[in-house]
Formats: sequence, C-alpha cells, structure tokens
Amino acid sequence: MATPHNSLGPLVRLWGIKTAQLPTGPVIGGVGGDNLAAKDNDDKARSSDGLTQFLGSLLGEAIPLIDSVSPKKEDKQAKAKIWKPKGSKSYTPTPATNGKVNVELFERVIKAGELKNLITGGTTPDTPVRDETWVCRRSVHQDKREEGTASWEEFRECFKKKHPETEKLFTPSVIRMEKRVVWDCEGVPPQTIGYQTWSKFSLCILEARHRVGKPLKDRTFPILQMTCAAVDVDNNMASAPDSQAKRVSKEKREFLVISVTIPDYFGSTFRKENVGTASSEEDNHIAKDTVIASYASIERIRQLNSPSPPRVPSSQPAASSSSPVPPVQTQQSSNNNGTTEVKETGEIEWLMALTSDAGGVLPMFIQNLAVPGQIAKDVPLFLGWIAKERDKNT
Repeated sequence: MATPHNSLGPLVRLWGIKTAQLPTGPVIGGVGGDNLAAKDNDDKARSSDGLTQFLGSLLGEAIPLIDSVSPKKEDKQAKAKIWKPKGSKSYTPTPATNGKVNVELFERVIKAGELKNLITGGTTPDTPVRDETWVCRRSVHQDKREEGTASWEEFRECFKKKHPETEKLFTPSVIRMEKRVVWDCEGVPPQTIGYQTWSKFSLCILEARHRVGKPLKDRTFPILQMTCAAVDVDNNMASAPDSQAKRVSKEKREFLVISVTIPDYFGSTFRKENVGTASSEEDNHIAKDTVIASYASIERIRQLNSPSPPRVPSSQPAASSSSPVPPVQTQQSSNNNGTTEVKETGEIEWLMALTSDAGGVLPMFIQNLAVPGQIAKDVPLFLGWIAKERDKNT
C-alpha cells in the first residue's frame, strides 16, 4: 500500500486523537476483554482494514515532519528550511565516557492558521487552536556496547521492543507507566511512504504519570503509541497474500516511535469497556491528584548506512548480545538552515521531535523555554542507565 508524501495532518497534533477516532480491533490485550475485537470474519476483515488505514495515516503525517530535520539523500521533499537551530548541549553520561556526547537542538513553530485548515468533523479540538511549538533533539552515537554510547541491538531492544518499560526505568520523573490496550498488528501489510517501506507494527495505549515537583501536581498522559521498522519487501512475492509475515524479506536498521495523547480517554466509555470497571474509581483519583497533560512526539532511530542485519539460520543460535561491536568513525556536518547534512557512516542517529502542553498554571512561553533542555537530558540519562544495566549482566 503506497501512501502519499503528505505534510501536515490532523492526527499527530498536540490536540490529540479522540477515542472515537481510534481503530477497532483486532485487540490482543486489554484488562476489560475483547470489546474492540471483531465479532466475525467479515467484521475482522473490516477491522484490519481500518487499522491498516489508521497506521498509514499516522506514518504519512509523522515521516515528513521528522525527515525534515535530518533528511535522507533519497528524500528531496524534506529539505525545506523549516527548523531553526537552537544550539547544542554536551554531556558526559558516565565517569568512564571517552569524550562528551553532543545533542543538537532545533525548533519549528506551526502557526494556528495552518492548523485550523486541518480540522475536520472527527478532529475538532476541545480547546482553542493555537501555535504548535515543536522542539527536536538530534544525537549521533557509535555502534558499540561501551561507556557513553550503545549498540544498535541495545537501541532496538530498548526503544522498538520495550519503549514504555525503558522510558520508566531511565527517566527519574516517570513514576508510572502502564500498558492498557494492545492492538493485534500481525496482519497489517507493509506501508510505503515516499521512498521507504515500513512494517513490524505495534499499537498500544499507555497511561503515564510524571512527577513535576511540588507545589505543582503530577502530570498524567494517556498515550497512543505506535512503533514500526523500515523493511525490505520481496518483490517476487507480490502475488502472495498482503500480510507482513509473507511479504517482508528483512528488517532494516531504522525504526519509528510515534506517540499522541488521547484527550478524552479518562472518564470515557472506551476506557471503562476496555480497561475494566475499576477505571471509574481510577479516573476520579487521577482527576483529583494530577493534571491531565498532552503531547505528540516522533522518534526515529537509524543506523546511518542502514546495513541489513545478518541472517541467522533457525538451527544456529544468535550471537551473544555482549559480543563486541567494531568501532565506526564519525563523519557528519551541520548547517544553519534548519536541517542537518548527514553522511552515511554506520553510526546511530537518534532523533526525537516533541510538542507538549503540561497544562495547569504553567504558561506556554515558560514551558517552551524549558522543553529543549528537558528532552536533551534524555540522551545522557539513557546512556548512563544502559551502562549500569550492562554492568549488572557481567
């Protein structure tokens, strides 16, 4: 399924995705049971089509936005000068780190007038539309299991396969992170967006609680989170059934994590039916003790030359995750036009773009000043945490 290379859209927005816009089943997880699940084969087919279309729409909005920060050579549409450089920060994640880790920062403001043109009947925001300030961080890391960096296998395990669990473990402010509903994405066919094909999808709802610090209340985020990986598709199987299991020949070293708040989630019929009867009591507790906040984010992690992973026969065990990774030399350059020029080197690029509103009494201009520094700190926090995890396993 090919999807046009869109620009802005109504889904990956700060105003969020409402419960009525969520795709129906098939669902493989949820405390409340099978309320989203298909009732018969015809219903299952319609549900799978709706899920496929929904995931394709998310990708069609997210990819042009994140690619516009650090375009690939294949993508000539993403070179617009729309991101403003906001300097950089350097960190030493651990005492044994050789040198410092540099984190570049960028900003893009999407005007309210542009956003109002995206509103449709199903995406009407609950609050007045205002400018959206996006902040992006970019860092580049050697593909090694050593102090101050991480290997591709570690990035993939932590952020593609276990993003919620990893975020809670390395981020001190995250005091709760629960996975509530999980969609079955096994039958979703590969999605082609512009120059790249994507598969290996996951989609779930998370409930996250962040500690802000007194006298401010904690912030609670109801999050819809999707992950997917760049893949090669076997063209010789074009006549095979349109499922990712039969068409994908191999996974490439690039993946995305897209997160969007569900603004009407708490207190909704959707949550009661799919999380359980205890949700009403939880909703009252959350409303009393926390502020419901919102954000949208796009994370892209890729190896800059994106080599294909080695194919291991089923009878042969995979290589140990503690095996050394050969060093790779850095080759990169930056410019001042709102994009970063990237040479293919074998290093790992970690991008994360975010727009957020913590709600409560914090004015947006103060939040916008604080966010760049906050998201930049995630890089040394993760690298410091993963180094300690390695020590535990040695």
